[in-house]
Amino acid sequence: MKLYTHVKVSSRDDVPTLQTDIDKLANWAQLWQLRISYAKCSVMVLSCNRRQTEQFVRIDNYDMPCVSQVSDLGITV
Repeated sequence: MKLYTHVKVSSRDDVPTLQTDIDKLANWAQLWQLRISYAKCSVMVLSCNRRQTEQFVRIDNYDMPCVSQVSDLGITV
């Protein structure tokens, strides 16, 4: 499962909004008894201006690492 959002550099409200969306996703998964593989969870920032968002983004008290690339179905982004 993937969750995408646009985080504006000038806005401090976007990262908490992303965190709220992640929390909703985690609550939904728990409600439907779907286990989340934390080892497969990560944050990837696509920007020329890399911000330190990884320190703010967590899922079920697990700090998601910030990665520079991710592979999905054999495609590396």
